[in-house]
Amino acid sequence: MRKVRLSLVFIAIVLSIVSFQAYAQDENCVVCHESVTPGIVEQWKLSEHWDNGVTCSTCHTADSEDPSGFDHAGTTVTSVVSPNYCSDCHEAEVEEYTASKHAWTAFI
Repeated sequence: MRKVRLSLVFIAIVLSIVSFQAYAQDENCVVCHESVTPGIVEQWKLSEHWDNGVTCSTCHTADSEDPSGFDHAGTTVTSVVSPNYCSDCHEAEVEEYTASKHAWTAFI
């Protein structure tokens, strides 16, 4: 039983460290972007994403294969958040969008 408790404490500590690091990174994003792009930060703070704890890195951390990804302050990010990034949380909406003509606007 003691090993189980120790394991749970260890897991809690690791998750806290990872969460804190992600929070600190996102806090750095917000502090900088409040002076560079204050309108975007304000729009985010008024959004449902803000209300639900969705942070900058949730949507803007780029996959390694993403051609729109670039190094920004030591993190690979994208400013072009495609529906593929949204599908992690909004699978049904992305599927609906992909089936619509709006997904092909650039080609029409």
